[in-house]
Amino acid sequence: MRIGAGSRSLIAPTRLCDARGISVGVDADWDELERASAEAQREPASADAARYLGAAERTVAGLSAYLMKRGYLRRVVEAVVARAEEHGWVDDARYASMFAASRPGLGRSRLMAELIRRGVSRATASRAVEGRSDADAVEALIPLLKRRYGNLPREAALRRAAGFLARRGLSGAEAFRAAGRILSAEGGDEES
Repeated sequence: MRIGAGSRSLIAPTRLCDARGISVGVDADWDELERASAEAQREPASADAARYLGAAERTVAGLSAYLMKRGYLRRVVEAVVARAEEHGWVDDARYASMFAASRPGLGRSRLMAELIRRGVSRATASRAVEGRSDADAVEALIPLLKRRYGNLPREAALRRAAGFLARRGLSGAEAFRAAGRILSAEGGDEES
C-alpha cells in the first residue's frame, strides 16, 4: 500500500498497515510507520541482495543502486549494504582487481574510467591498475589488430588500428606508435 503525506511517501505491506490500523483517511504516526516499514523491508531486501550478488561480482554502488531501484527505503538499503560489506559479500577492491584482470586489452586510463563509472573510488581503481602498463594492453591486442587490419593498405590500417587502440585507453600518440610497430612487424608496409 502506498502511503503519502505531503512530499513524503512510502510503500508498506498491506499486512503491516492492517496490523497498525492504517487505512484510507486514518491518521498515522509517520515515524512509527517508517520504522515498521523498514523492519518489514529488511528481510526481502537482504534476499534481493543475495540473489543479485550471487549472479556476479558487484560494486557497493551497484548493489545500492539495485536495491534503491527495487523501491527499498534508503535506511534499509544502507543497512543491507553495510552488512554485505561487513561479511565480504561485496568488496570494491576485489571487484576492481577482477575487472582489471578480465580486461587485458584495455589501457590504464580506460580501465580507470570504467571502474570509476561503475562506482569504484578513484583510489581503489588506481590500486587495481597499479603495475599495469599500456604496453600490456597492446600486447594482448596484437593478434586481433593483425587479423583486423593486417590486409588493409598501410595508411588505412594505421589509422584504424590507432583509433581502435585509442578507444581502449591509449593516448593518441602512443596508439599511433603501437599501431605502426605492430603493422610494420606484420609486413603490412606495401602501399595499395
